[in-house]
Amino acid sequence: MKILSLEMKNIRSYVEERIDFPEGNILFEGDIGSGKSTILMAVEFALFGLGDTRGGIPFCVWGGRTGGGALR
Repeated sequence: MKILSLEMKNIRSYVEERIDFPEGNILFEGDIGSGKSTILMAVEFALFGLGDTRGGIPFCVWGGRTGGGALR
């Protein structure tokens, strides 16, 4: 499977974002809390659904009631 882009809406720190992935390998780097793990969580959500989030970090933006992600 090749992921071309990721669209996120109301997922943790991303209110509305689209990421287009370039060809080849990708490295996510950045400061603590910059959203690297959120991108991976959104990919997982788009592929497999929400799953078991009990005891975890909230999925939606604070105050948001819905969130989602889509892959292309």
